[in-house]
Amino acid sequence: MMLITIALFIFFLTRKPYFHRGFEARYPEIVPALLTNAPFDQYLIPDLENTETIHTKSGEVEIGQGMVPQGLALAEDWLIISAYSEEKKYHSVLYVLEKATGEHVKTIVLPDTPHLGGLAYDPTAQNLWLTTETPDDTAQLSAISLKQIAEDQFEKTKEPIQYLEEIALFDLEKASFMTYHKNNLVVGRFKEEHDGTLVSYPLDKQGLPIQEKVSAPQEVRGADPVKEVVEITKELQGVTFHEDQILFSQSYGDKSSKLLFAPNNLAADPYDVDEEDYTKEITFPPYMEQIVAADDRLYVLFESSAAPYRLKENAFPIDRVLVFDLPKLMKLK
Repeated sequence: MMLITIALFIFFLTRKPYFHRGFEARYPEIVPALLTNAPFDQYLIPDLENTETIHTKSGEVEIGQGMVPQGLALAEDWLIISAYSEEKKYHSVLYVLEKATGEHVKTIVLPDTPHLGGLAYDPTAQNLWLTTETPDDTAQLSAISLKQIAEDQFEKTKEPIQYLEEIALFDLEKASFMTYHKNNLVVGRFKEEHDGTLVSYPLDKQGLPIQEKVSAPQEVRGADPVKEVVEITKELQGVTFHEDQILFSQSYGDKSSKLLFAPNNLAADPYDVDEEDYTKEITFPPYMEQIVAADDRLYVLFESSAAPYRLKENAFPIDRVLVFDLPKLMKLK
């Protein structure tokens, strides 16, 4: 019996996870940079077919199926994944995981049904910002505090969390993705057939994004008081910053995704990100969504494990957040 127990332990410890099936053969160039060792380097996305949430029409608590992962953020000791219901049948949610262990701590149910393509954590104000929509279905940013996240108990209360802030955006038709960078919220608009837009909003001393021209630098929290508006290439799904580089995830449909690198020249005027500005591109599996660079690691979320996509011809479902050694990725030819 002891031998069987030991054998099973070794099997489960050493077996390759779901996403590894064919991964090494199909994407050999990025395998050396993929982190697979202890203490914890991959984060299993909670069950997308078994999410306790709220039915949009009835307002009743139900088990939501077909949730689609979209956004990703690191917030103190947590890794947070956003997911929406494709047909807006259910309220959108946030899955909160322990960053150190990958344990699913809780699911937070939002008061509405946004696509949630972008999450960004402001460590100074300790707010998590989300890309949402106004009642007119235009671009909006909403925030919930770290304290709200810590105290939320949907399993007991059956009540959705409430936004701390809701701010309509004037520069963008839609807010598709987002990141936090040096006291700025950097928000992008995805476009399928032509160039999108990237806007950098400085945060004021209350931690709120400034949309108008700043009249006094002391109003803003960071060193750069200028709001930047940049044209970007099509099909971009995520953005993050590392050293002097901007990294974009580019993905649409079931074709392979791309991780794109460009110099960080946001402060230049004028400045646009064109195809010729990319200094490196790396092929990734399809359906890549938000990316987060932190501590020389790149965290990558895919939506390919969701029901609407996992059976597509070239979907290559990945059911977890993958973590890569970023310096190794940058050294790839």
